[in-house]
Amino acid sequence: MIKLLENGKKRKNNLILFIHGLTGDESTWTNEKGMTFPELLFTNSIVKKNYDIGLFNYYSKIFNPVPVKLLGKLFNKFINIKSDQVELNLDVESISDILVTELEVHCNDYKKIVVIAHSLGGLIAKCTALRLVEKESTINISKLISLAVPHIGSSIATIVKLVARHAQINDLAPLSDITTKLSNNWIQDKTEKLPQIIYFYGKYDRVVQQNSALGVSNEKQIAKFFEADHENIAKPASNQSSIYKAAEQILLEVISEAEVDNALTVRSLPDSDTFNDEFFVLKLLVADVHEKSIHTAKTSFYNAEFIRKVGLQRKVISQSNFDDLMGRIEILYNNAYALLTVGKLKDGNELVAHIHDQIRQEDNGVLKTLERISFIHKTGMLHQLSNNSSKDIWWGKDHNNDTIEAFKKGQA
Repeated sequence: MIKLLENGKKRKNNLILFIHGLTGDESTWTNEKGMTFPELLFTNSIVKKNYDIGLFNYYSKIFNPVPVKLLGKLFNKFINIKSDQVELNLDVESISDILVTELEVHCNDYKKIVVIAHSLGGLIAKCTALRLVEKESTINISKLISLAVPHIGSSIATIVKLVARHAQINDLAPLSDITTKLSNNWIQDKTEKLPQIIYFYGKYDRVVQQNSALGVSNEKQIAKFFEADHENIAKPASNQSSIYKAAEQILLEVISEAEVDNALTVRSLPDSDTFNDEFFVLKLLVADVHEKSIHTAKTSFYNAEFIRKVGLQRKVISQSNFDDLMGRIEILYNNAYALLTVGKLKDGNELVAHIHDQIRQEDNGVLKTLERISFIHKTGMLHQLSNNSSKDIWWGKDHNNDTIEAFKKGQA
């Protein structure tokens, strides 16, 4: 089951989900000082503001009294005595089935989920992510922090199998059916909806070998290495430890990516009167441009402002690339204005329609940049240029700043 930790009355946008490994439980995450990994993460105010934290716990014991319990349960059944359910060591796929349901029932409203999984928990996380993609679920596991996960198995499991019959240990054996299946399915996936895996490995680990902890991938892997063994890689000593800092960095990057995604989402103008006093709108009005074209210009300008304010700050686009893009848009405008001056475009309405169409056509041509910056943003960037009084961008012949002043006086 998933246990959500207390973090205020209102749910946050995102979830950090911890999944323990073989024979683990909540103590998996507790360091020598009694502080847990989740508690350390909540010392960061940005993490606490943007994430809830959940713990997925499942039954995992090497030597368990199931046969005795089962016999007792059968005996009680015959004499009509109620008894507790018997917990079993389920295999990876069975545990993943449960986790998928838990996520669908309790966590389907989170925008992004970051899984932090230790050892066997990482196999469960991978199996769950594949199941969600197969089901075309809207649940979004965006990152998987893999803590000493035996992606191709652990040789120690082969030894333990000699003394214990155990479904989970069978799954942990080198090149077991499940590790092979998960690796193959992960590599062959074409949906691009699986989470990015960041591999954490402790150089003192004697349970999982490094080649297994780094898994199998057809892409460049992101791996981070620490002075840690198989157990304490899941128990950062403090919020200053390298393990904690590396995890914190990933969580903050997810928040930053979400802010960028939000900024680049094309949105409608909040109000039709927005920007009425802006210079670029006045330039359109004095050229008697149709109100629908003005509304389009306002909407594109509104979206372009998010690129200028957020895109540059978050380095979605560099300042030099931004300036270069602006320059290319200005050249397209100058070419279009030349058509107005020679009479091939009759007025400001045709000029606006022509340059807007040119920007759309060149979105993947001379104006090609990042896919997330659309032609709508680029159209808005033209009107950002126009909003600069020093820029000679007009929609009528012989218009200038005096034309604007005269228009203002006429409106007064």
